[in-house]
Amino acid sequence: MKILLINPPFYRFVGLEQDYVPLSLLSVGAWLEKDGHKVSILNLEVGSNLKYVGYSGRSNSYNNYLKQVENTNHLIWNELRNTIVKEKPDTVGITILNVKSKSAKKIISILQNEYPHIDIVVGGYHPTIEPEEYWGDVEVIRGEFESTVRLENLDNLPYFNYDSLLNTYSKNGYAHIVTARGCPFKCKFCCSKLLWNRKVTYKSIDRLLKEMKLIEDTFHSDLFTIWDETFTISNKRLLDFCSRYSLASKWSCDTRADVLNEEKIVMMKNAGCAHMGIGVECGSDKSLKIIGKNETIQTIRTTAELLYKHGVLWKAYCIIGFPHETEQDIIETIEFIKSLTPFRIVLSFFTPYKGTDLYEDCLKQNLITTDFDLAMYSHQSPYNYFCPNIEKEKWIQLRNIVSKSVDNYNKDSIKIWR
Repeated sequence: MKILLINPPFYRFVGLEQDYVPLSLLSVGAWLEKDGHKVSILNLEVGSNLKYVGYSGRSNSYNNYLKQVENTNHLIWNELRNTIVKEKPDTVGITILNVKSKSAKKIISILQNEYPHIDIVVGGYHPTIEPEEYWGDVEVIRGEFESTVRLENLDNLPYFNYDSLLNTYSKNGYAHIVTARGCPFKCKFCCSKLLWNRKVTYKSIDRLLKEMKLIEDTFHSDLFTIWDETFTISNKRLLDFCSRYSLASKWSCDTRADVLNEEKIVMMKNAGCAHMGIGVECGSDKSLKIIGKNETIQTIRTTAELLYKHGVLWKAYCIIGFPHETEQDIIETIEFIKSLTPFRIVLSFFTPYKGTDLYEDCLKQNLITTDFDLAMYSHQSPYNYFCPNIEKEKWIQLRNIVSKSVDNYNKDSIKIWR
């Protein structure tokens, strides 16, 4: 059977570059090929004339996405049609994040109206939490795809077939990897538990190093991006990785302040860690407790000082607009994060994901209703407003001020690190 796997567009509509391979589709494709199917992968986020877009630009361009996604003759949809004609798939599989559900539904509509002989399968976060949103003869897979094949060990994952990719990427666009799945922490805004149930499963270091060497040898990459939610949870595994890592390429990862210490930071830097991302989120102990981070301002500051001491570049993840927040809370957050002097700030507006504790809180406070349209909201959507302690007009002003402030803070870092 010929199967076409698709990553729907969202960032491309706002002009934002997304130069990295679709890991979930490569993983699914590898399984399907193992079963004898012919697989091709189309990433509709990849296009020409794309670049880095700041946070002000993303928010201001959101309406362009809502308008253009419905334009049946848009060049992206014609690209989809051309691919279908060329690949002649029997089945199309679509991976869908909440914010991409409108574009995914457009793909489904085009397929059902113009290519009714093609079977359609959907999976990902949105179909997992909103399966009723997919109509007709669309098959819905909830949770991780591998649950359908009883995967018990990540080392049993087939190696990716990069030849199945229909798009091309930069040398480091291929060097994106996942070494573990899941996160044990209980942040009230995060929907990770919906797929992984807070259970963490790991690839062995043997398998991981073999995978990384294959990518480096094939694509001549010099920087790996590790997508694990919290890479440094296991001390033993981190020690094993760092002591054995010998590739020429540098690497980066995401983690939390409370699972780092000076010994780990030095070890990681000596093993080729070029930079890392730290989930700071808020600027007060009160807020950190409310959102379930279970960290303290002092822990975060101590970690930031250690990173600075040892010359490790890092980016701070920041979220504003939580339901409990006041204007002063948001100002505190931005001032605190800037005081940590991260190399870069990653800004998000709070988004209530269905199935999370804060989603339930928003329902109880009548900030959303049960028919809440998840597709209208994202980490940079101008429609995100869940702050009853701040008047809406004031929130819009504050959001714009913060976005511009973060863009200004990042103006030098984006020249060398995206």
